[in-house]
Amino acid sequence: MKITLSSPLKYKNTELSELDLDLEHLTGQDLIDLESSFTARGQSVQMFSQGYFAAIAAKSAHLPAEVIKSLPVKDFMKLTNQVMLFLADTVSGISLPANSEA
Repeated sequence: MKITLSSPLKYKNTELSELDLDLEHLTGQDLIDLESSFTARGQSVQMFSQGYFAAIAAKSAHLPAEVIKSLPVKDFMKLTNQVMLFLADTVSGISLPANSEA
């Protein structure tokens, strides 16, 4: 999913006018690794937080999280909202049976 930025992003001597979020190719292990990196830094993982969505966006765009965090708020929110919508869509059709014996 390509996200057009409001102004070009300078990264490694290149100007990027859009970022490609490759969310479809992330794995469960990718999310576990992100969670582990948060915990290793002494941070708690809030699954529905801007910080977690930014980390997922960075991972899917193959960029350091600091690059995503440095975006203007309009672009940052556009990216993190797309991650949130993608994650919400992945679970939207799941429901537990009414008489589940788990």
